[in-house]
Amino acid sequence: MKQSLRTLWHTHRVLCIIIGITVALIWLQSALPADASDQESGFVLNVIRPVLEVFVGSGNVTNHLVRKLAHFTEFAMLGGELALAAGTFWKAERADKDFGTGAGAKASSAGAGAKALTAGAGTALLVAVLDEAIQFFSSGRAPMVSDVLLDFAGALTGLLLMTLILWLFRRTKAAQQSQKRD
Repeated sequence: MKQSLRTLWHTHRVLCIIIGITVALIWLQSALPADASDQESGFVLNVIRPVLEVFVGSGNVTNHLVRKLAHFTEFAMLGGELALAAGTFWKAERADKDFGTGAGAKASSAGAGAKALTAGAGTALLVAVLDEAIQFFSSGRAPMVSDVLLDFAGALTGLLLMTLILWLFRRTKAAQQSQKRD
């Protein structure tokens, strides 16, 4: 038990470092001047154009679309990371409290899951707002409320997808353990 609790806290710390790196990369992109950002978007546009044209049609892939997809995607990744970190935090917290009572860190309660999602969503919203605020200081760029909403939508998508994946994983694992006992 003590080893698994230590592992949970170690995993949580590693996830927090990964989140820090992701946030730093997001904010570094926002700090780029408009011309440098456009140049990067143009490069990405040329690389992914053939794939995107399958979905939106030939000639409909624009620099604007690529930039908005980048916003959504980077924040979806952040949301997934936040879901993992929040889940390990609440699981470790519960294990810490239950250690010594014999209760252990069995299935997490719905309340802990809601707290984890709320903490992840709140963190993502703060990162999105600060991301746009950074653009006040970037040459040729301006913050946009629509980008905050798009970033937040991406983060919520990542949070919910990762939460669903974790729930399915735990449910499958519990079913397999139940079958082994029978």
